[in-house]
Amino acid sequence: MLPPPGAGAILPSMPIHDLPLVLRQLRHVSSQQFVLELEGPEIAAECSPGQFVMTTVGGDGDPLLRRPMAIYRVLRDENGDATGFSMLVEVVGRGTAMLQQRQPGDVLNVLGPLGTSFRIPEPGTPAAEHLLVMGGVGSAPFPLLAEDLLRQGHSVRAFVGARTADLLLCVDDFKELGVPVEVSTDDGTRGHHGFVTGILEPYLMGREEGPAVLYACGPLPMMHAVHAVATAAGLPLQVSFEAPMACGLGACLSCVIKLRDGDGWSYRRVCQEGPVFDSREVVWE
Repeated sequence: MLPPPGAGAILPSMPIHDLPLVLRQLRHVSSQQFVLELEGPEIAAECSPGQFVMTTVGGDGDPLLRRPMAIYRVLRDENGDATGFSMLVEVVGRGTAMLQQRQPGDVLNVLGPLGTSFRIPEPGTPAAEHLLVMGGVGSAPFPLLAEDLLRQGHSVRAFVGARTADLLLCVDDFKELGVPVEVSTDDGTRGHHGFVTGILEPYLMGREEGPAVLYACGPLPMMHAVHAVATAAGLPLQVSFEAPMACGLGACLSCVIKLRDGDGWSYRRVCQEGPVFDSREVVWE
């Protein structure tokens, strides 16, 4: 069974590092998207799928605020020991555009790992089918999640959506892991012509009975639509929220969302109580 909602929350005893990390490599995957590989065994050895870091983007403190970035992959040496991690970034503004200009050898100040992780089955839990549903740069946390699920013997399938074929992410990652991938694009340039729910819903309708868990990350309307599909199928869904945040530590309250609380609702911080939530607890507006 999955741990109860909130079981992935950061505990005070868990270490959070604030370190200057050397950039190993910057690799472009499209004109708007790139991968940063950083040294950082301290963070890499302790991160879990779904967590994130806060990183500086410039070399002179401008912009002042760090940017939240999902942990994409853990980098390992020939012995399998964690030596660093990577982040998958899309250029959306000044900060991410500055990150795109960084060079190997540059130093970024990174705070992490932060936030809750996806709640995956405990070792020994009967195998289930795990369906990863993503859109755009929301694909970033899922290769690491797929690795953990496969390591425990679970079946994994990925549903990847994007506006156009050039912006599809992580498809090759899943293929390298042996994970079946279904693709959709808004403009029909690759795979299903339409939203990612257009390939998810028929799959759920056609699958055999059995335990299954869904995970989603991407634009808010996409996650809301996946929630509706999962609810209709009677399947649990964990959603990972992307939100602007200034500190990543819960102090600034700039990243709150509404969660159900008894007969009403209350605010929860994406950086602390999230970014991963049970979709049934979210107040979808």
